[in-house]
Formats: sequence, structure tokens, C-alpha cells
Amino acid sequence: MGFTSEYSLFEINQMAYKVLAARNNLRQLVFMGEVGAGKTTLIKSICEILGVEDDVESPTFSLVNTYQSKLARILHIDLYRLQPGEIESAGLEAYFEDNYDLIFIEWPEKAPEVLDSAFLLVKLAHSNETRFIECSTVSA
Repeated sequence: MGFTSEYSLFEINQMAYKVLAARNNLRQLVFMGEVGAGKTTLIKSICEILGVEDDVESPTFSLVNTYQSKLARILHIDLYRLQPGEIESAGLEAYFEDNYDLIFIEWPEKAPEVLDSAFLLVKLAHSNETRFIECSTVSA
């Protein structure tokens, strides 16, 4: 199940609910889009819906953030600064071996080897005040 939609920032929570509904029990949600497309903003909204009380911020410099709510244990990875092939040297493999309920990955094209055999792909784009989302299940 997937969807394509236009939205504004005022409708971000609606999009977050739609993404969660489209997840269909998949563990990995993979976010693609140019810088400023709204990846982290959407992840913040999803975390809010899931009851995360921690500050949800982009892990661009730390590479990894973890969040806990009553509903889920969440891993948030931003691979923007990672060069292809650096996943092992960055020490990120251990995170994927851990038992997280949800894994949010920004910039997955930097390390496609970490992707599960099936995941929810969330593509984001924007033009002025209008934002675009395309959400679909990908399986190998």
C-alpha cells in the first residue's frame, strides 16, 4: 500500500499518520529527498505521534539518534556525511543488529547494504510552500 500527495507544513501530522498507516509492520522507513525536503520534519512528526518525548533532531553529525516511547524503540540514522563503503568503519553495523522496533534512515543511497529485504520508501520534495510525498513498499 502506498500513496502520493501534495501537502503543506500545516498538514505534516496528516502525512505522518498516512506514512505510519502505509508502514504495514515494516521495520525500516527510508527517507529520500534533497536537503530541505522535510525528511527530519516528517520524522519528528511521526515520533510525536508515537509518543516520543525526547527532542527529535537530525543526527547529521552524530549519525545516530535513538528514541524511546511506550509504543516503540526507535533508531534514527542520517547517512548524509557517510561515504559509500564507510558503514563498517563508522561502527553502524551494531545498530542494525540491535532489536529496534522502527528504524528511520535518511540518505539510504549512501549505504544500501543496510536496508532490509523489505522497507517503506518515503520520497520527499518541495517547491516553494508546496511539499510532495511519494510512499511505497519496496521488497527485494
